[in-house]
Amino acid sequence: MVLMTEQAALRRLCEAAGAAGSPAAHPDAGPGGPCPQVLPVLARTLAERRSVREFASRPVPVRLLEFACRAGIEVERASWPAALHVECGTGIAVAVQDVTGLPRGIFRYLPAEGRFLPVAGAELLGDLRSWYAPAPALLLVHGSLDKARRPSPQNGYQRLLVRAGTLGYAAMLAALSTGLCGCLFGRASSSISRSLRTGDDRLIHLFTVAIGWPSGGDGQG
Repeated sequence: MVLMTEQAALRRLCEAAGAAGSPAAHPDAGPGGPCPQVLPVLARTLAERRSVREFASRPVPVRLLEFACRAGIEVERASWPAALHVECGTGIAVAVQDVTGLPRGIFRYLPAEGRFLPVAGAELLGDLRSWYAPAPALLLVHGSLDKARRPSPQNGYQRLLVRAGTLGYAAMLAALSTGLCGCLFGRASSSISRSLRTGDDRLIHLFTVAIGWPSGGDGQG
């Protein structure tokens, strides 16, 4: 999978969020609490990042989850402005295992409304946690292959992967900036793709970002 470079993704993340000043503390914010700022220094986030596959038994506040999803989407949209580029239907769904303010299940994030729309129950969580990681939340990056193919069908899938990669990487960096940790997984789930399809929009799951709080032995990889 082709991803945006780390430096470019984080630079876009800071630009989209308008980050400035000192890095935010690691807030345990609840619904309605303050939204954390992205770390403004590129080198610091890149130097401290690591892939973590083991997570503490501690819920992720829904505010931090929403922040990571919104930041990822804003970066992708800033990188490919709608006035100049085809719409690819990229977005994020979330498999929620332990998030303060949300029940267990699969939710689709609606950025215009700043909320999570339930699309499936908790029956898929066991398989997803086995395939990816036993994290409090799994960010399920998705897009529309039909929309991505409209300008040039032969390049549609590659176009979609690049856009989705930018979105997912920026979402993970936003989560890292709040003190969360995580890792990326390239394998897609056909079960998630079926859960996301509504009407004529053939959304497909593309890859996954596991996020949570680091455990004592944080399973770095």
